[in-house]
Amino acid sequence: SDREGMPSPSLRRYSGVGLFALALLLIWIIRRWRRTNARQVTESATADEVAPQITLKSGFRRIPVRQKVTIVSNDTVFDSMALAALDSSAAVSSSQTLSILPSALAPLLEIARTCDLYLVTQCSSDAAEEAVRATLTAEGVIDAGLNTIKVLFCETESGRGSIARQIEPTMHVDSSVEVLENLRPFVASLIGVKTPYNAVRLEAAVAGPGGGVLATVDDLRLHFMVPGGEAAA
Repeated sequence: SDREGMPSPSLRRYSGVGLFALALLLIWIIRRWRRTNARQVTESATADEVAPQITLKSGFRRIPVRQKVTIVSNDTVFDSMALAALDSSAAVSSSQTLSILPSALAPLLEIARTCDLYLVTQCSSDAAEEAVRATLTAEGVIDAGLNTIKVLFCETESGRGSIARQIEPTMHVDSSVEVLENLRPFVASLIGVKTPYNAVRLEAAVAGPGGGVLATVDDLRLHFMVPGGEAAA
């Protein structure tokens, strides 16, 4: 007969119910996805709105806010002779202390506050490393924003450059002419701090082959602070 091969009424009824349930499930999935997506967009917008706006304090300049900055502390933040004294075998049992150069403290605090700062020190003893960490804490650099895991150490001059290459900073500050020249193809802004031992070579390096811009300064204050201006508290 004509009914042969046709599904029974009960089968058609069950099929209709199944399709209806599937449609409801698809509608529920779509609505859930839309709500989740909308919530994520709202949360993202809210996070952007509440993110603190970091601006330089009055009296500062040339600091790349929110960017990675590497500073090798030898002769830029700490006196290299004081670091060498700490590295000597007698320093372990002596009262040798370390202090931040007066011209470096204010710029260092502002860079720590506004940038992703990595501070590298070339030394070869536990005494020197402990003194560096203790001094940074005592002088408020850690509280200003420098992460303690970004206080780094190396034993050689080439180690300075290797660390900076791995970090890929926007700006690198150093007193080593060799390191500055080697980093020039890879770092956009290089600050060379003059010492009695590097001044002639450093000035010659300014006109060296291309890459990043190399500026030479007598100390960090002269480069990062407005001449004659006082930093706001």
